[in-house]
Amino acid sequence: MSAHASGVELALRRALAFASRQRLFAPGDRVLVGMGSDPSSLGLLGLLLHARASLGVAEIAVAAVERRLDEESDDAEQVADLGRLARQLGLTFHA
Repeated sequence: MSAHASGVELALRRALAFASRQRLFAPGDRVLVGMGSDPSSLGLLGLLLHARASLGVAEIAVAAVERRLDEESDDAEQVADLGRLARQLGLTFHA
């Protein structure tokens, strides 16, 4: 096992332990993940998808949280990219 894989597994175990201690999720919960296009948002989504069954989460949806959404901004393109990612993962997307 690579050091990266063991680091990811350790982070996942820690996050699950924290969520359990804090009672962040209950069986059957529906979770809306507010996301930007930054790596931490993508990491959070990946963690939740990976741990969905362990957490008892029934549904995960994605909401774009960007500062500007005018047609000319890079943010508008990033929101479109998030929408494509959500659909590829079979998740509901809210812009």
